[in-house]
Amino acid sequence: MLMALVRVFEIANAVELAKARLLLEASGIDYFVEGEHYFAAGGGFISHGDTRVWIQVDKSDVHTARALLSEEPGSENVAP
Repeated sequence: MLMALVRVFEIANAVELAKARLLLEASGIDYFVEGEHYFAAGGGFISHGDTRVWIQVDKSDVHTARALLSEEPGSENVAP
């Protein structure tokens, strides 16, 4: 099945990515990490400027994913 992906959360570092993955996986939400390869070049910290790292989920899971991720510290990264 083809997913219609929507950006829901901008990731600032590898720890934040790990937390987001755990929350989404525990809730059974499939996701894609856009730009994850930037972490390798930046030592785990990179999301700024033109090199952003985003969690994307299917449009049917947007509200649930945003609610989960906004409960975490750093929730200002949740996309509108």
